[in-house]
Amino acid sequence: MSEEREQKAHFELLSTNSRDVLFEEETERLVARKEGKRRIEFNSFRSAKKFACNEEVITRAHSRPTTHRDTYYTWAGFFGNQKLTDSAVEDVAACLCVPRNSLNIYASRKGRVCGDVSFTDDGRLIDCSSFHKEGQTIPPNIEHIRDLKTNARYVLLIEKDATFIKMVSEGVHETCGCILVTGKGFPDVSTRLFLKRMEQMNLPIFGIMDFDPSGIQIMTVYSGGSRKMSYDSHLAVPSVRWLGIRSNDLTEHDVPKSALISITKHDKRMLENMLEWDILKNKPSWRYNIRITFGLRISYRNEVVWMLENGVKAEIQSLASISVSYLSQVWLPSKMKKMDWI
Repeated sequence: MSEEREQKAHFELLSTNSRDVLFEEETERLVARKEGKRRIEFNSFRSAKKFACNEEVITRAHSRPTTHRDTYYTWAGFFGNQKLTDSAVEDVAACLCVPRNSLNIYASRKGRVCGDVSFTDDGRLIDCSSFHKEGQTIPPNIEHIRDLKTNARYVLLIEKDATFIKMVSEGVHETCGCILVTGKGFPDVSTRLFLKRMEQMNLPIFGIMDFDPSGIQIMTVYSGGSRKMSYDSHLAVPSVRWLGIRSNDLTEHDVPKSALISITKHDKRMLENMLEWDILKNKPSWRYNIRITFGLRISYRNEVVWMLENGVKAEIQSLASISVSYLSQVWLPSKMKKMDWI
């Protein structure tokens, strides 16, 4: 590296490129290699603006808590667009190797919870069993909640908000003695931190996802962490198990072919890339043929291969094509009784 390059204003942060992020078998999570560095230089008008944005984020980290959106709107003329704001928050968090929440800048509230769990948030008691419509919003500052209590048997982690609301309306949290949680698709940091607290209380956590590339990807984010935030690997919840829906559910429960969806070219590319993911190759319970249950070879990798070979995927709602409440009244009790999870 030239002397001139060394003298340019810059800062370094851990790289989250695929070659610099590895699956650590001991902790079962994705981690950024300490040797992998990404360098951001500030030697042009465009990069100088980026530097100023990063500096503004650092300044705001010492002020009152705010959201990504509020940060942008407060300085809309300065930041220019929401994407630049979010990028600056990511850069500063990666540079300091801290979760974004530690910067006092939170994502808008997204995740929801319903069931036998209570806690105090800023001195206010939150009883999540008393919310019977759409559940209680998970607070952004999970690190600050206190007196977390529950008598629940386990947690059901649900990918989709619509499925979550339906299960709440059907009283699944009451009949099963469980806690229902949703991150509404790809989860935010607060939802992942809340699940981490559930794991620390030794509660089993079971995921209910679509049987498609995105559903599998969301499961890997919850369980092993995301590559984008691999500098903060403690967000991973390795104990999460994939309950379904999976390939065996489609046959065992006679899901109509009309409820299945053909995979797209984009889906196929995603699935083929997944077969090369470090986490699918090295996480013990996800490796090819690693576990045999009820005579079936079960693994994440097998599910990816099945989807590629059969060319179809299925949403959670495909079970409703059998009967409206089939998921909660038939499928869920059957899965839990058989202990049919990965």
